[in-house]
Amino acid sequence: MTADHDTLPHKNFVKHLKPYWTNTVKGNHTYMRKRRADWIANGKIHNRNNSFFRAYKDAKRDFRKELELAYNAYMKDCAQKIEESIDSDQKYVWPVLKSRRKQKVICRELRVNGSTYTEDNDICEAWADHFESIFETDRSLLNPEREQSMKQKIADIRNVFRAVSDDITQFEYDDVCKKLMNNKSTGLDKVSYEHVKYGGKPLQKHLCALFNLIILNCYIPVDWKSSVIIPLFKGGNKDKTDPNSFRGISLTSCISKIFEKIVQNTRTSFRTSPTKLFSSDTNGLSEIVIQYTCIFYYAGGN
Repeated sequence: MTADHDTLPHKNFVKHLKPYWTNTVKGNHTYMRKRRADWIANGKIHNRNNSFFRAYKDAKRDFRKELELAYNAYMKDCAQKIEESIDSDQKYVWPVLKSRRKQKVICRELRVNGSTYTEDNDICEAWADHFESIFETDRSLLNPEREQSMKQKIADIRNVFRAVSDDITQFEYDDVCKKLMNNKSTGLDKVSYEHVKYGGKPLQKHLCALFNLIILNCYIPVDWKSSVIIPLFKGGNKDKTDPNSFRGISLTSCISKIFEKIVQNTRTSFRTSPTKLFSSDTNGLSEIVIQYTCIFYYAGGN
């Protein structure tokens, strides 16, 4: 009965890696895996109307909720133990604190198209070539009819923006800014949310005027269309010298994000217009706009 363990590779559960993995979490995880197996066995249909898919998603949501509760309870207990032991048991406190430090993944070597790069400047150039090859557009594949449809959609979107008569108010601006999170990455302009939040009344006044001019003229600043791509390691045992083991994260201007939040939260006419730029039920883009994502690539070049 032990032949499989003796001959086949397997992993043992290491309890100290996930000390918050309680019996309740384990039960939810087992139930979720069973529902997933049922879903796969019955065609693996991605549709909420499918009972197997719905049962799997519900079980997965319950598992994640229970896992989060168990993790938060464990972290709260650890914090309480650290607070109680900070003055009396240094040998317990410092190993716990050091274990929480995440090691940064630094790319010291990169292999692209058979060439190996080790110098910082060469690695940056290799990353630039890699991402440029991924996002390169073949103009010969464009459909003239689709391109004409894109132009019409652009015109419809601009008409909706021009139909907005109400200016962005100081109250709308303040309501969005006070909800912005600190310590977020910046774009190429190096302007962070903290600069905007604590820049004072004169800055707020000028930004409100800028946002209203953008809506009035249907023009997005060129700097807002530029971003910096940061390679983020996918994790696991992937080769750290292979660019495909990294995921590109695009960082855009924080000011442009603030403008998008204000438009998204306050401009109800965009939801009720025939183009329906935003969904009426959620804050996401509507299905029509998702289908025409490439419009913005076209508009950016014109």
